[in-house]
Amino acid sequence: MDIGVTSTAREFFRSISRNFVSWTINETSLFILSILLFLISLSLVIYLILNKIAQKKAKTDFFTISDPSTIMEILNQAMIDRSSFQLFLNPESAYSLKCSLEEVTSYDMVLELPSYIRAIKPQMVGRKVYVIFGIPYKKQMIFYYFTSKIISSFKKDDYLFLRIEIPNSLELRQKRNFLRIETRPEDFIDLIVWKEKFLPTGELVKDLKNLGKPIYKKKTEHAFFPVLDISALGIRLKFDRVELNKRVGELNKGNGFIIFFKIKDERREKTYSFLVHGIIKNVYRDPVGKHIEYGIQFIEQGKVSEDSSSIIKWEKIDPKMGIRELSDWVMQKHLYYYRKGII
Repeated sequence: MDIGVTSTAREFFRSISRNFVSWTINETSLFILSILLFLISLSLVIYLILNKIAQKKAKTDFFTISDPSTIMEILNQAMIDRSSFQLFLNPESAYSLKCSLEEVTSYDMVLELPSYIRAIKPQMVGRKVYVIFGIPYKKQMIFYYFTSKIISSFKKDDYLFLRIEIPNSLELRQKRNFLRIETRPEDFIDLIVWKEKFLPTGELVKDLKNLGKPIYKKKTEHAFFPVLDISALGIRLKFDRVELNKRVGELNKGNGFIIFFKIKDERREKTYSFLVHGIIKNVYRDPVGKHIEYGIQFIEQGKVSEDSSSIIKWEKIDPKMGIRELSDWVMQKHLYYYRKGII
């Protein structure tokens, strides 16, 4: 090997070594770089969490009941009806145990197991279970789903029982996501219906004073009551066609209403008030020509500003959740009507 080439190479590597040793880190640059790396990592974590939540929401196409008193009423009604409880140890399995509900408290519930089950292994205590049951509504069944945990098992009169935790929520499982009930005039303390109105900007009107004369106002000159049924996400209204034409003319699919209503919960001695904007989803015209019905979906809920009694802040309604307080009221009314034999 040529000695000159070797010397040149050695000098080159010595130069790199000297430069590396003498190189100093800029503390300000390092600090900025660290912050950037931290922010990028944090953004990635937040994205993954939000994406997981969104995926979970996308799979949830049913309505969740979380009010403890409503859950207790539904379970007590199921016990009165002797409803069957299908208990699964694996949510993906087709195999289930057909049980009956024997006892409900605010902490736990007792299920009687099928007679062919003779023993429960000790390791089953603490295991998660998945349960589906139904209660009748008119000519159909409303089904509920919940998860729980086995607390204990015991035997009585040759029958085996499971004690499980009371569920924190029930998920309504049926073709229609939201239970819809027929109502009576006495359920409503107040009801006012306006045709929707928009600002020049295209936004929904934000001041109640600008809505003008209502189409309907309870306890005025109207002898009829227009509400046919209601759910957490919609309402069905019926109008006299002649009267409607006098006020605003007949409306069609895609048009909308602004509706204020106040309802009462006799059991809790409470009242609930709602201001909603709804869009007409379907129209039924009486063949004789006297009445017209509108199926309306709620899309926005109005909240009155704290500093004003008439300025409205409109908020979108999640079509998968509906209006939570209204859904609780509908469920309470359903149970009340059912027990009274009205439905």
